[in-house]
Amino acid sequence: MKKHHGNYFVGVPIRSEYSKQWFSKWKNFHKGVRLHHPDDLHVTLAFLGRNVNETKLNSIRKYLDEMNSFVVPQFFTLQKPHMWPNTQHPLGIGLEIGENFRLLQSIVFAHRDHLIKIVGKTEVEIAIPHVTIAQFPRANHPNYNECKQSIWQWYENKNGKSYIPGSDCRILLDEIALYTWAEGYPNYDKPHMPNFQIVHRKKLLVDRLCNSLHIHFKQHNLSPF
Repeated sequence: MKKHHGNYFVGVPIRSEYSKQWFSKWKNFHKGVRLHHPDDLHVTLAFLGRNVNETKLNSIRKYLDEMNSFVVPQFFTLQKPHMWPNTQHPLGIGLEIGENFRLLQSIVFAHRDHLIKIVGKTEVEIAIPHVTIAQFPRANHPNYNECKQSIWQWYENKNGKSYIPGSDCRILLDEIALYTWAEGYPNYDKPHMPNFQIVHRKKLLVDRLCNSLHIHFKQHNLSPF
């Protein structure tokens, strides 16, 4: 039986059409801070770990495919900065969910335990839905203090210049995906390369709704995708 060696997780993708616009506005981080690739941004629903063989992957795909779809389009927004896992010993920095936080949280509660049970994994903590955008450098990084300072300046936003998408950017919640590591992970020396790849997608909107939304946004020169 084939065994896969990368970590797996299930999450809600943030389409790069959104994130590529945001990254150009996140220039106040020290160059030593590793921003996540635009294609890597997501809201994590469940960490599945490495102990995942092909049989378990097929079970996860089947479970995702059988999830109910929305009959009405759902959106969510991002708001204030978030230190992960906490502000005392942060490993990453991201953004909390604003609009529809409860919906995303309910999806985590409804499906997380089933997903980790498939892979035989036990996990005590449930992550609060958020989007990680950058990681703290290793403590032995030559510019660690400067990197840390730039992250804290962004987090505290005392000058009001830290860009946060906010309520004016409503992100369509249209799919859930199964992720694993991308080739070359971790691509520390290749910031143009993503660290994650999607191996399975589940649409959360029925086709007629997807088509209607595409037509609507095209007619109004909008770009949610």
